[in-house]
Amino acid sequence: MKAQRRHELQENVLAHELGQIKTFFNRYGNWITGVIVAVLIVLLVVWHYRSRSAAELLEQAAMFETLKQGIYEPDKQASSLEAMVDLAQDARDPLISASASMFAADFCVRQYIVDLRNPEGKQAGEYREKAKKHYNLVIEKHSDWKIFVAKAHLGLGILAENAADWTTAKSEYELVTRSLDDTYPVWVEAQRRLNNLEVWKKPFRFATTLPTTVPTTAPATKPADTQPASKPALTDAEK
Repeated sequence: MKAQRRHELQENVLAHELGQIKTFFNRYGNWITGVIVAVLIVLLVVWHYRSRSAAELLEQAAMFETLKQGIYEPDKQASSLEAMVDLAQDARDPLISASASMFAADFCVRQYIVDLRNPEGKQAGEYREKAKKHYNLVIEKHSDWKIFVAKAHLGLGILAENAADWTTAKSEYELVTRSLDDTYPVWVEAQRRLNNLEVWKKPFRFATTLPTTVPTTAPATKPADTQPASKPALTDAEK
């Protein structure tokens, strides 16, 4: 009897609990279902966003490598440079954005120096301004990446150096040496240029006159007269 009574009590407790659960779901079931559906939707959106972002980053990284190669091909140079600038502005990854800006700036510096040495070059000023713009963009937009900022200041220093603006060049190089230590190649290059700046800014002069004294050879001496002396005239006694 006791076992049967105990079993009946357990069944009553279970039925009571099931009744409470049924009542709870009848009252809050729609709300719970809505919450579950909302959580699932959020998870799907997050997963889709992350997948899309990862694919976009891979695509932009591949585009960066392609543009790096195409920019040195004469028929693709202008379009590749323009696309590199667009990538620097639109890239979602700060690393890709900063790298694209630096590459575009360094390329413009090289073209600027080449055009300066070309007697028929007419785009040196344009390349110079483009390089300055991209370097300053790196400094302003990617200030947290100290290595990129240091490289940008080094580039600005080289531009100033080629324009004989020695004060600005020195200031830019000093910014590099203060922001990094000597374990970075960019620090080594900035310090090298600082060490040579005083020598480089001295004007180079070519000699335009002959020496004041010209070495001469001694004149040849006239050989002594070797003809025999004439005999003295005879006296009257000797005759």
